[in-house]
Amino acid sequence: MGESFFKLIKPKHESGEQAEEQKFKQELSEFAKKIFSASKNGEGRFNYFLSKAKRFIDAGILNEQTFIPELKRCSEIKNKDEFIRELLIILEPILEVKKTNPILLEEVQRDIFVEQGNFTKLNEILSYGIYKDIAHIHFAPAKELKKEKGIKGTLSLVRDGLKKLAEIVKDNNNITKITATSYIVAEMPTTMESLGFHITGPVSRGFRSLHFKGDKRKVSQAEMSRERLLKYLDDNKTKEENND
Repeated sequence: MGESFFKLIKPKHESGEQAEEQKFKQELSEFAKKIFSASKNGEGRFNYFLSKAKRFIDAGILNEQTFIPELKRCSEIKNKDEFIRELLIILEPILEVKKTNPILLEEVQRDIFVEQGNFTKLNEILSYGIYKDIAHIHFAPAKELKKEKGIKGTLSLVRDGLKKLAEIVKDNNNITKITATSYIVAEMPTTMESLGFHITGPVSRGFRSLHFKGDKRKVSQAEMSRERLLKYLDDNKTKEENND
């Protein structure tokens, strides 16, 4: 297992699915390294990873009865490379679920995304956080959701999330601006503008290094004034009334 399991050298004619699988394996490998560095002792590593794995256990992706004893044993390994090899073996059920039930895995990933970011969930795809006078929206992993609901259905969820956020902003006079930072902003600027956002441009190197380290996709920022979001809410209410 280990590096041989996570073959980083891709075949010349690798399919899209194979490339995606290799990427996911590499992400798990990086995660294993992070677990090892999180604490200098086995108990600390065990507790740290168990807190991260709870959602996978609750969803039935990891079997609690077998996973916890294996994790305890693995957490006591002092050699970094050996620790990573053993942890990757324990995490194989996650990789298997990605192949057999990617929708379930993505649901768990969305929950983890919101929980670890300490965000407030608006719906399946959008969450937000407030810092001073800014409400910053976050796009959760939604590749499988997009396949399931289509582009129109996914955009409908985004609009629904913005309407819910507008209701929150309406009751919070301290919020003056709404921002978004994502590869989605970079890849879909026209769509973001149609939702009322203004694209401010790519993120700085420092910001990317801090928040998007290892992500090779283009990442851009967008913003919207409080007034524009509330107008978006009013416009949608008017449309709904006219359709009744």
